[in-house]
Amino acid sequence: KDSLHNFKWTLTADTTTILKRKCKSAVTTFRGREYKVFYAPSIPVADGPWKLGGLPGLILEAKTTDGYMSWRATKIDLAYKGSIKY
Repeated sequence: KDSLHNFKWTLTADTTTILKRKCKSAVTTFRGREYKVFYAPSIPVADGPWKLGGLPGLILEAKTTDGYMSWRATKIDLAYKGSIKY
């Protein structure tokens, strides 16, 4: 049994810019690995890659601190006119 976004995030002071979006950072531990993410508060979607989510903005970059996995957004398509069902 699994549930999405059941993470205890710790917000950190690191910031970066990804695809022209100012991003803030957060860390969490999941199944024995520590994850560091950068999320964009300007995109108010509490989601991200894989199972990661639950932050006040879309996760644009995520990686494990041991280097095992990493994800980084490569494009933001603002032309989408459809609806998103959760």
